[in-house]
Amino acid sequence: MNILNNKKLLAIAVTAMLITSSCNKGFDDIIGTNPTNTGVTIGEKLNVDPNYSIFRDALIKYGLINQISNAGNAYTVFAMDNATMTAVLAGFSLTPATFVAAGPGVPAALAPVFQYHIVPTSLPAANIPSSYSAATPIFPANIPNAQMPTAFILPGGNPLVRMSVFPARNGANAFANTVPIVQPDVITGSNGVIHRIPAPLIPPSQTLKQSIQADPNHTYLLAAIVRADSGQVGLNRLDSAINFGVANLTIFAPTNAAFQTLLVGAIAQALIAQGVLPATAIAQATALASTPAVFSNPALFSALTAQTVRGIVVYHILGARAFSVNLPLANANLRTLLNTAIPAHPGFLVDRTTPGVRLLGLGNAGMFSNVTATDRHAVNGVWHVIDRVMLPQ
Repeated sequence: MNILNNKKLLAIAVTAMLITSSCNKGFDDIIGTNPTNTGVTIGEKLNVDPNYSIFRDALIKYGLINQISNAGNAYTVFAMDNATMTAVLAGFSLTPATFVAAGPGVPAALAPVFQYHIVPTSLPAANIPSSYSAATPIFPANIPNAQMPTAFILPGGNPLVRMSVFPARNGANAFANTVPIVQPDVITGSNGVIHRIPAPLIPPSQTLKQSIQADPNHTYLLAAIVRADSGQVGLNRLDSAINFGVANLTIFAPTNAAFQTLLVGAIAQALIAQGVLPATAIAQATALASTPAVFSNPALFSALTAQTVRGIVVYHILGARAFSVNLPLANANLRTLLNTAIPAHPGFLVDRTTPGVRLLGLGNAGMFSNVTATDRHAVNGVWHVIDRVMLPQ
């Protein structure tokens, strides 16, 4: 696609309706199973299981054990056994003994981690949805994971807004976010289920915008978003969406070098079409594309229109959170936010014919984008780094 002569892309409106699910919902919104039988709760079973005594001590320390012992509510717990907990505590210069001796609520920095392991609904292994598969009895078809709000509330946040964890099954393996569930249903009780994981689930603390801003290798992406938002207001602005705490998005983020490569070629091509000699055109294009200010250069507004740039940016965004472990295991196309304006667009291809994940835009003429870094988790989504800008046509 010649991005400087694009007449087909429609203006893209990213509204609150495109944020198809919230990363934080109140407990009443959670889809799951409720306890129907009386008997021993998962909290009571965990309390006497010697394999999970350190994790139990953590739940006691942070006031969580009584919650999961309540027979009137349903819970899913992602638990670490003693060997894993010992390794986790060592990372904080603690032993199991010094951890307990520190007293209730101490260290406070670990409280959010354990709150993030408690989900106030029951999700047994049989109900964990498969990525990009047929519908299950609980979850609709073609979702990458199950969004499940936890007991963790962001400091200073709305008490009805909870951070979510995202269980999913992909092939033979199940995951919570990117952490494998190595023993599903390791403990079951009258009020829920416990799954064993080999590493802690770490809650995010930044929005997508904040996380991307912290990486100096993505200043062109942020500048492109500013250009794409020209004339937009509210949540129609991509900048607002990626900073909106209850959004749920995935961004495949091209690097600065990827944008520079695209822009130099496109600008040089336009200059040559205007009669500029090729060598001069390349030199001028390289200078123009040497900083992110290329997107705010009025001399290029007729070429880099807000509509064109917006179409490219939304082609890199999914309307759901997809960790790397949620991506299709075989070649498949993913639909993007571009489909809100062009429903029939096939999206981009996830290519699994090589050891690394590659993506192919419809307009990239067989030139793949390599996924070079994955799973940068944010409050309102996740982002992955790619080394080529994908073109939608």
